[in-house]
Amino acid sequence: MMHTLEKPIFSFASPSLEVQEGDGEAVIAIVRCNEGTEGATIQYATMEGSALPGIDYKETSGAVVFEDEKTFACKVAIPIIDEDSIYKDCYFYVRIKEVIGGP
Repeated sequence: MMHTLEKPIFSFASPSLEVQEGDGEAVIAIVRCNEGTEGATIQYATMEGSALPGIDYKETSGAVVFEDEKTFACKVAIPIIDEDSIYKDCYFYVRIKEVIGGP
């Protein structure tokens, strides 16, 4: 009998997250959505929206490692800059750039 290995699928735990400037950081969870059989490295990066990198948040990129099939979530922290000004809400994006590993 042949067993087919399923490639792991990853996503964000929530499609959006709201934080205040005074919170200091936005913590975002990347989750495994299936029972992939191997570990994987997930590369991520912030992307500008109405919030500007260096003014509203720190431009961030990096990688999280899902060691094996038992790891179902990893957290990423994006520093938020408290600029002491009052204006309307703004936003930025975090995207999964690449998944490395898996069958």
